[in-house]
Amino acid sequence: MENMKLGLPTYGFDVSNRVTQYFGTSAELYKQSLGIPAHNGWDVKIKYGDPILAMHDGIVDKLVYDVPHRTRGNGVQLVSLDGKYMTAYWHLSAFQCNIGDKITKGQTIGLGGNSGFVRPIPTQTNPQAGTHLHIGVKINGITNEYGGYVDPAPFLWSEGLKLNIK
Repeated sequence: MENMKLGLPTYGFDVSNRVTQYFGTSAELYKQSLGIPAHNGWDVKIKYGDPILAMHDGIVDKLVYDVPHRTRGNGVQLVSLDGKYMTAYWHLSAFQCNIGDKITKGQTIGLGGNSGFVRPIPTQTNPQAGTHLHIGVKINGITNEYGGYVDPAPFLWSEGLKLNIK
């Protein structure tokens, strides 16, 4: 998948000040809470209601509603047009697409939120606590302990975007 280049998931995305959690971090929390070895994507700092952008052209495969279970939250799964990979966008407050929609890179597919498993937990006095976007990349044919999800770092690209990850 060396030629796979993804667009940015939000306006003004910058790795240096917007990514709050990287792939593979917080092993103990994720094993206990969600039964996976560690974090299976990137968390991105956003404001509640920010537009969430499709990182590639594709077809909306699933819309997931998950508020009562407090796990992944509301999410969109977008399958590439060639079917070789899928991107997932979790913790949304609203959807701006429907299952089966053909989406173009950069199109708004949802609005940022804090549905699902977020920290801090939203409260009546702070209903927007825990707002962030979780992005995941899953490659067809990859089998791993993360259910096929891989680190999105090698696939994110934009002119001027530098992936200086420590």
